[in-house]
Amino acid sequence: MKVYFDIGANDGDFCFKWIEEKDVIVYAFEPQKELYEELHTKSLGYDNFFVYNVAVSDHTDKLNGVPGKELFTYENHGVNSLFPFLQGDKYLQEEYVLKRIDWVETIRLDDFLLQNNIDNIDFMKINTNGSEVSVLNSLGNLIERVKKIRTTSIVRGFRKNIPWPSGCKDDDIRDWMNNNNFEMSEKDVGQWYNWNFTDMTFVNKN
Repeated sequence: MKVYFDIGANDGDFCFKWIEEKDVIVYAFEPQKELYEELHTKSLGYDNFFVYNVAVSDHTDKLNGVPGKELFTYENHGVNSLFPFLQGDKYLQEEYVLKRIDWVETIRLDDFLLQNNIDNIDFMKINTNGSEVSVLNSLGNLIERVKKIRTTSIVRGFRKNIPWPSGCKDDDIRDWMNNNNFEMSEKDVGQWYNWNFTDMTFVNKN
């Protein structure tokens, strides 16, 4: 049985490509409430699709004893992040209007794997708008259970700045992978609105 994880699943556009495969279990994580509800509705009727309304992070605060972080949700393009957008950028202020800031529950992936008796992850996709390294760090020593990881990061290019200055960059992701025995197998650079992005796929060398 193959096990796939989608961290930052949004409305499920990516992970639903997996669902028709044979012998697969999909775990999808989306902290933004409306996107989670849309994703949950799509998952109904599948007994191999599990959806969680949480963020994944290695750094958490607590509210009433529940670990969590602030989630910044923007009006346009279904964007949310645990980091605020770059301030003072005219394009961002016009294109991405802050809708609200919510407190969302967070989990660590190593805890999730142990609690759910998951021994391996065949493929993990991470698109969390700046907190990709935090997601990876939450695996702790259980990173060895992951075979392949795909990340999407906003990079310098068409625009001069990155939208999440306090979040991780593509170089941070590559450095983390190199330090944890992963090697890049694929790289795809494209454009999303007025930003360039990089999709990178890494495989575990163990």
